[in-house]
Amino acid sequence: MGRTAILFPGQGSHETGMRDTVARTRPDLLSLVTELVGEDPFPRAELGTNFAQPAIFCASLAGWAALGRPEGDLMAGHSLGELGALVAAGVLSERDGLRLVVLRGRLMQEGR
Repeated sequence: MGRTAILFPGQGSHETGMRDTVARTRPDLLSLVTELVGEDPFPRAELGTNFAQPAIFCASLAGWAALGRPEGDLMAGHSLGELGALVAAGVLSERDGLRLVVLRGRLMQEGR
């Protein structure tokens, strides 16, 4: 039998309505990202990595949750998606993963 890989997307994968998925599936995650970013990042996701990266990370985890948190033989991600894969694999806590994503997005926005 084949192996199952769960892949998490990187930046650029955001779309209209992803906030609705997070609000419906993971309202706790929406509250946490709003707290860590200082505001809801979804309305401003097009304005920079400091908003886009936390929004996409949350949408990825909410999408994974909406699918029933499937377990894969392999968890992988492209760029930002690597952090989502680490959370899904149980290597990082959600809170720590989100903290890293918020920091990563802010540093990228500042050009560091």
